[in-house]
Amino acid sequence: MRITEANPILQNLLSDIAAQPPWRGAAAVDMAWRDNIQWTKEQREYYESLGLPKDLFVNLMAAAIDAVTGHEAKHQVDWMIIGADEAHDEMAEAINHKLNDVMRLSDANHACSEAYESQACVGIGWVHVCRNPDLLGASKYLIEDVHRDEMFWDMRSRSEDLRRDCRWVARRRFFDHDEAKSFLPGKYHELVDYTYSDSLSMDISEEGIQYEWFADLSEYTDPIDLIMDNNSERKRIAIYEVYYKVFEKRDLIAMPGGMMTEFKPGNPIHLEMLATMQASLHKSIPVNVVRVAWFVGPHIIYDGPSSAPHNHFPYIPFFGPREDSTNAPTGLLRRMRGPQEQYNRAVVEIQRILRSRRIEKDSDALIGMNDQQAVFEINRSDGVINLKAGRKFQVIREWEKIAVLERICERARGEINAASGIYQTFQGQTEASQSGIAVESIAELGAQTLGKINANYQLGRKMVGDLVFSYLVEDIGVNPEVVKIPQQIGQAKKMVVLNDGINNRVATFRGQVALQPVHTSAGYRQHAHQRITGIIDKMPDDFKPILLPFWIESSDMPKKEQAMKLINKKLGYEEDENKRAEMEAQQENEAQQQKEMETRALLADIAEKEASAKDKKAQANNHLADALKKRVETAKLLREFKLIGSPGQQAGSGSADQEMQGGQADHLANPVPRGIGRTEEPAQQYPVAPHPDKRLQSLSRETTL
Repeated sequence: MRITEANPILQNLLSDIAAQPPWRGAAAVDMAWRDNIQWTKEQREYYESLGLPKDLFVNLMAAAIDAVTGHEAKHQVDWMIIGADEAHDEMAEAINHKLNDVMRLSDANHACSEAYESQACVGIGWVHVCRNPDLLGASKYLIEDVHRDEMFWDMRSRSEDLRRDCRWVARRRFFDHDEAKSFLPGKYHELVDYTYSDSLSMDISEEGIQYEWFADLSEYTDPIDLIMDNNSERKRIAIYEVYYKVFEKRDLIAMPGGMMTEFKPGNPIHLEMLATMQASLHKSIPVNVVRVAWFVGPHIIYDGPSSAPHNHFPYIPFFGPREDSTNAPTGLLRRMRGPQEQYNRAVVEIQRILRSRRIEKDSDALIGMNDQQAVFEINRSDGVINLKAGRKFQVIREWEKIAVLERICERARGEINAASGIYQTFQGQTEASQSGIAVESIAELGAQTLGKINANYQLGRKMVGDLVFSYLVEDIGVNPEVVKIPQQIGQAKKMVVLNDGINNRVATFRGQVALQPVHTSAGYRQHAHQRITGIIDKMPDDFKPILLPFWIESSDMPKKEQAMKLINKKLGYEEDENKRAEMEAQQENEAQQQKEMETRALLADIAEKEASAKDKKAQANNHLADALKKRVETAKLLREFKLIGSPGQQAGSGSADQEMQGGQADHLANPVPRGIGRTEEPAQQYPVAPHPDKRLQSLSRETTL
């Protein structure tokens, strides 16, 4: 199946790829400049003719970007789970511990740092969150950074997280043929063998879209060095993973607290909450539903609902500045290229001046040599030139231009900082006359100039936590699980049991992922340790032991727990810690008992309501049975009176029997005497049908006789 045979909605959405602005070429050139590839092939040949070294220029752009990425690495913060109410604080604390443990095993900080570097450089970075396909991996979840050239998205979207108005996101990834066959069904193996994927084209469309960055970057680098596939016999194929949103009507269930989720008839928790009136059902509500399609080249091989537990794209963008007209991403490198190029030209001119010598002479000034020989002798360290008397011969050096060019270089350095908003203090370059407060103020000002980039980075980092949190809730499920939460140094781990009751269900937990306000990186801990050291030095000796435990906790010294125990024992804090531990254990037991009492009261209330409902239902059934019984008895009496007849009436007078029986039936059907409470009506005659019971018929004849 080709793309023209795919879902019409998907086909319509992917038609945007051909009309997107060509931003990848400029981004590729920006990164080439960051990687010290700052000259074209013609410029490189000219520099080699001048005898200039290859590493002549100082890469000012790379130094500025390294300062930005270093600032991010120093100010990393952990994720945290915040519960909607205080009753779920323990559950939030337990899930928070599991979440950060998963983030550590999945190297989430590294993935976010790589995305931040691309975000700061060219304006866009990506992180992918999914289940780890490698079952032998360290973590069940895969959190990886994705190169920008692999990603395509709906560039009509203006939102920073692509959640509100983005309709599709696609990833183009190359696989070896044997690797692709390992996870594709066998019926597609022949398609893999005979599908050719060009590294330079976007072949998800029928005609293919050429990568524009190849033409731009080939000006700086030999194309044979850009594309390894051009000089390699390695067989690879491009596979596209396309996530897109469609609008469907689904049944939603409103949980306590206002949380809405899709209703699943097979979920026992949903059914129980609806049965106990704790939730309400909303039918046929239009919602966005994420679907996924897989392409091998232009051939679609799968199109179905996403298997993720969340209803979001698994690819998270980290946006930097974007052009207002085209919505194309731009980064700090774009602003730095102008000052860097000005600096490079000034350095080349200085080197030219140092190597050049201009000669002004009369045509007959030389004795026994021509002009070329004279130039050769001038450039020698021990050259000799014989001149005629009275003739002009002067070697001119343009030393006065060097000072001007050096000022241009200094101005270019400043323009690099001004263009990017990164001050020298932000890069660790300070003056001896500046105080510590002034240095911190300038560094903070530099961080403020990166406010847009850092705000979007925090948003993307939070989204990574949201997606991992959804996977974590799904994996915990409804089974009880004990979580051991580390406490402060010297304290025992806290035990929290998840899914141990009605009020402790992870599936109905209402919380959100946030970022901790305190930095947790090693650099920040070292800085905090130095600050505490300075505070302790200025305190009186009697108060220094108070901050000693905090000083040890902020340090990176080994065996901190043993040191803390020895210090507490020496200072006499051990007894207080034991008493406090006993009080905490007592309070925990009381809280557990209170929780059990509340659970029992809730269960008793539910049982009482169920029993009351059963009693009411039984009473209604009894009333219905009594009414049916009375109706049966009345009908039976009617039949008996119709068959039995009045005394003195002959068996052969059929008309008289009918008239008599009709009058009795009328009396039974209308028990109220005429004239009392109702209008006078003529007597109604009821036809008598022969009764099937022979015994009642013989009894009727005997009574008549």
